[in-house]
Amino acid sequence: MTISAGYEAYLQLLEKVLINEVYLEQELALKFLVDHHLQTTQNLKPRFFKAKASPDKLKKELALKLHAIEEEFTPEEREAFLEQRQEGKHIDDDVAMAVFAYSMIGKKRMQNIRYCLERIFQNKVEGDVMECGVWKGGAAMYMQGLLKAYQEEDRNLWLADSFEGIPVSSHPSDQSFFGDVSAQTYPNLAINGDRVKNHFKKLDLLGPNVKFLKGWFHETLEKAPISKLALLRLDGDLYDSTFDALNALYPKVSSGGFVIIDDFGLKPCREAVEYYRAQHAIEAKLQIIDSLGAYWQKP
Repeated sequence: MTISAGYEAYLQLLEKVLINEVYLEQELALKFLVDHHLQTTQNLKPRFFKAKASPDKLKKELALKLHAIEEEFTPEEREAFLEQRQEGKHIDDDVAMAVFAYSMIGKKRMQNIRYCLERIFQNKVEGDVMECGVWKGGAAMYMQGLLKAYQEEDRNLWLADSFEGIPVSSHPSDQSFFGDVSAQTYPNLAINGDRVKNHFKKLDLLGPNVKFLKGWFHETLEKAPISKLALLRLDGDLYDSTFDALNALYPKVSSGGFVIIDDFGLKPCREAVEYYRAQHAIEAKLQIIDSLGAYWQKP
């Protein structure tokens, strides 16, 4: 299938915006401010400014330093940064630094969404599109951009999430691998539904086909008003979340549809997928996307 040159440029730009390839220097500026804050709060002499500078002087010096960061960003550093962004890695490989991106999945997994949806459109696979575990909504926003570009907005886009962070899991694999990943420990992973809606609005992507399904997966997915799915994308991290989503939704995936597992590279998620596939004799080849993601097409 083909789209106009205008829509092609739009999708390429949208992809860059969602994973923050456009303003990489913002992340360097954030690191600089964090380092400076740590220096001053630990009663150490700031590395960049005079220790006894007045507030106005300090403000001006900070502004000058931040403006100069882009000039200090060498082409080699930018290329290295972009290479890391292929797999969704942020500065210092620290999730807490993922402030400006709408998604942490990186370029390879973002492009995998396009690969799957284009084949769904081409082959007229029936069903809606869904992501379980949406964080700031970036991957789902890209799905909606693709639905718009290919005029497929008659399909619903479902966003399933607690919008309260990652749940506490009782599964031994989750406990031993992750420890405590609750909102109390990682508040930056707990993005409420109104924030996600605002992100969609900001990029003119909030249409009537966008549906929010709030709640824990084991309570909401099985009774969700969904009859068919063409694309099911799981980004729940945990064993329990992954298994609950597959158990409730895989039977609704149409023949020719795709299942994407964002966290297959993480041991608990991989164990849940492998157990479900074995339990239901799923032999469709599982394709690796990058160090984390994987997908398969339902026969």
